[in-house]
Amino acid sequence: MDHPLADIEFLARSTNRVVILDALAARPCTRDELKDATGASRVTLGRILADFQTRGWIRKDGNEYCASSVGRLVATQFNQLIETMETADKLHDIIQWLPADEFDFPLTRLHEATIIRPSQSDPLAPVRWAATYLRQADEVEVLTHSVAAENLEANWQAVANGTQRFSGVLTSGVVETIRQDAVLATQMAEMVETGNATVQEYGGEIPFIVMLTDDKTLLGVDDDQGMPRALIISEDTRVRAWASDTIAEYRRAATLVTPELFSVSG
Repeated sequence: MDHPLADIEFLARSTNRVVILDALAARPCTRDELKDATGASRVTLGRILADFQTRGWIRKDGNEYCASSVGRLVATQFNQLIETMETADKLHDIIQWLPADEFDFPLTRLHEATIIRPSQSDPLAPVRWAATYLRQADEVEVLTHSVAAENLEANWQAVANGTQRFSGVLTSGVVETIRQDAVLATQMAEMVETGNATVQEYGGEIPFIVMLTDDKTLLGVDDDQGMPRALIISEDTRVRAWASDTIAEYRRAATLVTPELFSVSG
């Protein structure tokens, strides 16, 4: 029996092989349909189909070919491998700062996510984009161990205008940072006073920055020095479910904060 790596290499060496196996895993196809899907010559197509039949991945039924149960399994798992590798490439420069052990979803769920990174011309791009989404949302939930003035201002403006309901769970360090800044403290106090914002203080550590807007999950990524390295913007339902459940879990263990705590006069 050939080593499984030989079959992986065989499939990976040819885009036409991958396309053909995917097509046959989806539905039966004729040779002409497969030729149209790949643009492969009849000789190449014939060789691929013969190789697939030898491996037991497909079978012929009349003038159509279809994937066997094994063929469908190979196609599914190979596509998952491709997705894993694409996700690894997408996250390679920030994965060291992602608390992946805290997630109950595989990182491949971030395969379709948009990632905003800082650049030389826009070093605060992750913060700026987060503020844009936060400002536009009708409902916002935040769980964080750091505070960005741009983000708080975005929430303050929306809450003050009556267009947003806000809920935040902040570490004690973040609460104290806000209290020590007259502008931030005033904004936070005014938000809570509207009745459209609730703020809670969590006494332990929070290993991530999570923001839920109306239809997006925002994951802030900062490095060991607290500098923003990325903003991950996901619309994946499982990522959102994890974020919602996680925020609720921290909220249950947090203490409600009153506007007086942020009084500029102390």
